[in-house]
Amino acid sequence: MNFIHRSILFSAVERYISVFLFLFSTAALARLLSPGEFGISAVVGALIAVTAASFQEFGGSNYLIQKASLSEANIRTAFTITLCLSCTVAILLFTVRTPLADVFGQKSVAPALAVAALNFISLPFTGTMSALLRREMQFGKLAIANLCCNFATAVVRSAWLSRITASWRQFGALSRAASALLFL
Repeated sequence: MNFIHRSILFSAVERYISVFLFLFSTAALARLLSPGEFGISAVVGALIAVTAASFQEFGGSNYLIQKASLSEANIRTAFTITLCLSCTVAILLFTVRTPLADVFGQKSVAPALAVAALNFISLPFTGTMSALLRREMQFGKLAIANLCCNFATAVVRSAWLSRITASWRQFGALSRAASALLFL
């Protein structure tokens, strides 16, 4: 098996296992939370996913992957711009959390969005490292790192944090956002 085939294999295996872990985590979360808490968790997850997908369109990672000659200054510049943009998005999301909670008619959306907004601050770190690994065609290392993170997030989200927050501390809807925050 040559280098390209192995890279494609690592990428595919990582994607399929990640989808399985997400489905497992979501099913466990649905069992542990009340229907209302799970609904709020899903709404917050959807808002964050749409915001994150829009954020990726700025192209910092694509720039790092595609630039013909990459210097340390290029990496720092891309990281700084991405950090500024992600902090702006985090502040914006934090600012509109209460009006969004009012739109959905659920006050518990606001604290869940506040916790989830903190996740945007990690994007420049993970995005830059991921782009540099992709640039160097290190898909095996990237797959292992992503799978470890996804596995740990699924375990924390479904087993420990969800049970603790939903049962003992009454933070149910925050469990999804808080479990992602643990793996900054």
